[in-house]
Amino acid sequence: MLKLAFIGLLTLVSNYALACSCQEIKGHAKETLKSSKTVFLGIPTKDSSETGVVGEYEQEQMKTNFKIVKKFKGYKSKRKKTATVYSTKGDGANCGVHFKKTAAIYLVFTYKRDGKLYTNGCNVLGVGHNEYTAETLLELL
Repeated sequence: MLKLAFIGLLTLVSNYALACSCQEIKGHAKETLKSSKTVFLGIPTKDSSETGVVGEYEQEQMKTNFKIVKKFKGYKSKRKKTATVYSTKGDGANCGVHFKKTAAIYLVFTYKRDGKLYTNGCNVLGVGHNEYTAETLLELL
């Protein structure tokens, strides 16, 4: 019986360790803005595309091109109308994100790594009829 309880505990711990865990942006939008390289509202111009495997866990890297609708940080040129952002393919456990070309607009917070802009599922909010995202946007405006 003790062995069974121990196996059950290990299963719970391992499942917890594989789940993506994010700090809420709402209520911390200014801090998240400060620590981000760029922040913008954008629309994916096409579905994210795979660019290869990266990292020690060999995760599929995704590339997404966005049309920038509103810039909050990081773009000094008024001419900058697009952004290329990388992420890992979303599977829930790695906090990755895969964008689809839709009429959806996203609030994207990025960080820089190896000369490229990256984001993850914790740093992207879909904008729509969503009170959480609306309140976060109000913090930035």
